[in-house]
Amino acid sequence: RSSGSYVTEYPLLHHDNSQERMWGWMAADVMYIPGSSGSLVMFENKVGSDFHYDADPATSQLARQLEYLSDVRKRYERAVLILLTGREFVEANWYKTELAEALNYGSRSTMIGGFLVFWEDVFRAKRAG
Repeated sequence: RSSGSYVTEYPLLHHDNSQERMWGWMAADVMYIPGSSGSLVMFENKVGSDFHYDADPATSQLARQLEYLSDVRKRYERAVLILLTGREFVEANWYKTELAEALNYGSRSTMIGGFLVFWEDVFRAKRAG
């Protein structure tokens, strides 16, 4: 049983001007904030829309979200970015490449978990037990 909270449109708070330029005006679609311990999870929902910012894996929307998670990672056991989308978008070459490039830029792949989850699988999921 989880002791955390889910927050929609969670603002990515910043500490200085550099962070403000990177993610200061962004909000996570949904953020799971664990209670005393656990994984911080950011959910990004993309269903047919483009990413914001440019396509550069260093400064794209996903890159900015990963930078935020990297910054707050030290407070949690783990930080994870979950990209939720429809299977048809990935089959049409949307989103998957952008997520992989953002995760693999620099040392992000060793610091943050990144997952691509299909809405179809969420809708088919059943509660265990």
